[in-house]
Amino acid sequence: MNKIWLLIPALVLAYACGAEQEAPVAPVRPQAEGAISVFYATIESQADSKVYSDANLNVHWDAGDRISIFRKDTGNREYIFTGSTGDNSGEFEELADSSMAAGEALPYFYAVYPYDAGTAVATDGTISCTLPAVQSYRENTFGLGAGTMVAVSEDNFLAFKNVGTLLAIQLYGNGISVAGITLHGNKHEKLAGPATIRMEPGGDPVVTMAGEEASEEVRLVCAEPVALGADSDNAKIFWFVLPPTTFEEGFSITVEDAGGNTYEKSTAKELTLGRNHLSRMKAFELAVFGFGLYPVSGDPYVYNPATDQMNIYEAEGNGWFRFLVPTLKIYELGPIPLDVAQGSTFSATLTVTTAGIRNSSVSYDVTADSFQDGKLDLATAAGDRFIIRF
Repeated sequence: MNKIWLLIPALVLAYACGAEQEAPVAPVRPQAEGAISVFYATIESQADSKVYSDANLNVHWDAGDRISIFRKDTGNREYIFTGSTGDNSGEFEELADSSMAAGEALPYFYAVYPYDAGTAVATDGTISCTLPAVQSYRENTFGLGAGTMVAVSEDNFLAFKNVGTLLAIQLYGNGISVAGITLHGNKHEKLAGPATIRMEPGGDPVVTMAGEEASEEVRLVCAEPVALGADSDNAKIFWFVLPPTTFEEGFSITVEDAGGNTYEKSTAKELTLGRNHLSRMKAFELAVFGFGLYPVSGDPYVYNPATDQMNIYEAEGNGWFRFLVPTLKIYELGPIPLDVAQGSTFSATLTVTTAGIRNSSVSYDVTADSFQDGKLDLATAAGDRFIIRF
């Protein structure tokens, strides 16, 4: 469901049904009572456009989409979309094997995409469902079943609204194919799993994650490895659907390639993702980095544990990292705060000495991109990288 087509390049986002949409099919006659076998459903349009993108996006149904419908009682019945892929509205018919005894009375009709036998509606109208912790990659869109939607109505006309928000991760890297990506908030925000949703007819859905039972990460899986472009102009986009979230200390991703290598990227900046938004992150490159020094221009020094030495020493309350290579060359980087935190920025100097003679000394403002499992990844504004370990 929710197939997204990339349309007209533009500076301002439109994640929504744009101006060029199909004329909706004629609605069935509204019915408010009885065992209704056909419902007419539309998808929310006019999404909030207070974020930036390079394309207008339309949202559509997929042929065979299935939804849960609660016909003014707590019985969860399965309905199937009878239209075609690409339609933004159409009819849903009850599946023959979904009939069940009526449950407790509800004030309205409730509907949830995608269908899940475990979805429930309490007598006070609270919807309980599961937001997917594992999502599938699809080109130029998000995975089938990833974009949870709900509708609340007094009759059989269902105006579905998106529960979540879209986050687009853009990656490039020469010769790299992506097998999966895992995303988590740096302050342990809840991103998937059990959730409750409240919505009134004509209103917007409000989702609450179910505390300790909810997951702190979402994994995007590629059925077949996705080959990346070699530069930022040909970056591949990977779509995550998340609950509306504020990442107070930013978020991190771990990318796994087809060969089993992993790459990490993190931002410490606060990011707020509102309902029905699209946030597109700046494209960044994946590259295989071992421990060492990686300048934007010039040859890198890559630490070889078989022949080189790496150590840290303390001076005046700060750490200095030293790389010694067999050619009597020494790379020394510091000072680095011993309590360096991810996302922090500080000044450091890289000094290169050969055979006891200082060759160069360059000062940088560096940012701790990531720091975990004893691996410290530092980057300068110019793109130079220093990857070291304790």
